Amino acid sequence: MPICQRRVSGEQELTAIENWRGEDALVARPCLEVQVRTLPQGGAAFLLALAAGRPLGEAAAAALEDNPEFDLAGNLAGLIGSASQRLTNLISVFCILSWRVFWMTMLNGSASGAMPILALTATEIALLDRLVNDKPQARRKNLSHYLTKIARLGGYLARANDPPPGNTVMWRGLSRLTDIALGAMVGAEIVGN
Repeated sequence: MPICQRRVSGEQELTAIENWRGEDALVARPCLEVQVRTLPQGGAAFLLALAAGRPLGEAAAAALEDNPEFDLAGNLAGLIGSASQRLTNLISVFCILSWRVFWMTMLNGSASGAMPILALTATEIALLDRLVNDKPQARRKNLSHYLTKIARLGGYLARANDPPPGNTVMWRGLSRLTDIALGAMVGAEIVGN
């Protein structure tokens, strides 16, 4: 059992250490629960290089220089395994958001004349009306009208001959709209109006 685990777990009585060697440990606190993990050979140099912003290849080279027995696959598997629940949650959120963006993009082509409340909340509609000026030729405020406003927040120019907005520009626009909606909500709570 590694030294750091002996001290944290309290499972074994602390005695003099024979054949001791230096160890690197990673102390993390996901969800406020302290976890101590022993890092494999070269793991500390690898993590320090990544934390310094170096690319993966340079970090692996630094770890190999620190310890020739460094195993890149083993280190990556250990890091991903320690954060697997958080990574799963993050991927789940991204899947939900990307599905909403894809759905909105497809609705713009198939049900463009529908009411905007089909895909947007009342707050989002009100914010879009306030933030993005209507084009002079805008007559009806249907779903397509509001989805174009979201796309315009994402950088879409909405010129006469432009193709319909794609997923990327919709993602950017929806991200900005979400940030603005959160800011409006927090501002209303702080100011009280």
